[in-house]
Amino acid sequence: MDLIGERDNEKIIFSAFVKRTLKKRADIISNAQDKNMPDFSDKSYSKRSFEVSEDSMIYKHKGLLRFLDMKRLTYPRSKIKYNRKKVFAVHNTIIMKQYDATLKELTYGLSDSIIADIKSELQNNSSI
Repeated sequence: MDLIGERDNEKIIFSAFVKRTLKKRADIISNAQDKNMPDFSDKSYSKRSFEVSEDSMIYKHKGLLRFLDMKRLTYPRSKIKYNRKKVFAVHNTIIMKQYDATLKELTYGLSDSIIADIKSELQNNSSI
């Protein structure tokens, strides 16, 4: 096989690895958010979506979800009384943990066994 063909194969394998990793992380984020939101009844929560392409994952949601895990505290000398609210750890906590895990997996996760697995997967899909 010539060098250009070999590089194209490497790009295809790496692209499939990235897409597989991002899809897996999108599922993990969605499951973690569902687990932490059992009693949240806002309709906008169900309208969130993940779009995974060859090289990106886009998470679309209403702005309300972005601020659900921020605490509102009481301040002793303030004239305005801030009530404590229930904290739903669904955005900042989960997203940042998965961001870090995704970067680590994309950086160090492409092993020989995964390359062989992706090659066999691609050969099975191309023969259909």
